[in-house]
Amino acid sequence: MAVINFYHLTDQDINRAAARLLEKVITSGQRAVVLCANDQHCQIINEYLWTFSPGSFLPHGMTPDPHSAHQPIWVTSKIENPNQADIVVTLQIDHAVDMTSFNKCLDLFDGLESSTLELARNRWKAYKNSGNELTYWQQDPQGQWVKQQN
Repeated sequence: MAVINFYHLTDQDINRAAARLLEKVITSGQRAVVLCANDQHCQIINEYLWTFSPGSFLPHGMTPDPHSAHQPIWVTSKIENPNQADIVVTLQIDHAVDMTSFNKCLDLFDGLESSTLELARNRWKAYKNSGNELTYWQQDPQGQWVKQQN
């Protein structure tokens, strides 16, 4: 059984939200795989992780970068775990992830788009039917995460 945290964005760019959560992952000494919906989003998040905070960056790599096993964050559009991460961070993907290689999933999605919201509901059902532990977080008007009732 894995822990799946859904993050329903209502007022923040998904890349910024992902970067802030990844900061917490790295600070805790853990590793993450960032699973994007496509290669174009991989390039966008790759650039964003280098520049989102003045004076700092989040160490990461992506194909064709060498030494994937040494990267604390690995950005990809494929389900893979070359850095032996415990956490997968999904960015607006359209399907549930096979959690065999991960203990935790941070599922981020734009809750203002009805099609994206419906895909998130489908992932919720799939994860729940697989016996995972689910938590749902939504942004408040100030952009803070508030845990909602399941």
